Amino acid sequence: MIRTHASRFVLAAAVACDLASQSASAAAPAMGCKAFGFSGAVSSHHEFRRVIGPEAIFVMVPSKGVSGGWQMEVRPPDRLQPPDDELEYIYPLNRPYRNRNDSYLDLSYGGFQAQDAVYKGLKREFWFNYTVKDGKKASWSVRQLIFSAPVQSQETSVAQLGALPMGRATLSITSADVIPGIGPSPDSGKSAANLSEEQRNGVIKRIAFQMRLVVPDGYVVPPEFAVRPAACPRPWLDQWEH
Repeated sequence: MIRTHASRFVLAAAVACDLASQSASAAAPAMGCKAFGFSGAVSSHHEFRRVIGPEAIFVMVPSKGVSGGWQMEVRPPDRLQPPDDELEYIYPLNRPYRNRNDSYLDLSYGGFQAQDAVYKGLKREFWFNYTVKDGKKASWSVRQLIFSAPVQSQETSVAQLGALPMGRATLSITSADVIPGIGPSPDSGKSAANLSEEQRNGVIKRIAFQMRLVVPDGYVVPPEFAVRPAACPRPWLDQWEH
């Protein structure tokens, strides 16, 4: 399933003015970091949700299709979603924008089978915003990067994204229940035409996972989580350039 977040981004004059006030060479302020986390499990074609901040919910959105899987999102609570837009905090900060990135735990974009999409020991890392205000800014800036008629340079858009407060998440799969795909092969004696989609691609049935989030010191962690000091990740701008 190809993401359509980019089509939801609405050009807002207020956001544009706010972003324009940032220097093109702006860098995220230096600050300490802290970490918290949780574990979870989810079955295919079911959704997983966990509140991770006052304006942020981690969601595993079930993918369409018989092979199952999920796409990870961080989004504001429904009550905080802007009426003219639908914010999602992972997409603007994680390339590639028009292809598969680390927020996918499914067979999107093809070329592999269920046992390759999820397995014990697999890790996925991604950046995320965590407030509606910054989510709006990120949405506007990434639109300038991916659309054909931007109103500012790529360098300015990238600098604006890098100046926003953000967290870094790592999801580690601790177990995976998968029916492997067999695909057509000389050993199977079957051609692609003789295989069902389930046989060809396999089925992701269930995963268990651990999530670790590293956030700036100013981030408001929900009280149910244990919080520890943590080293800050390398700046987002450094990783963009490499």
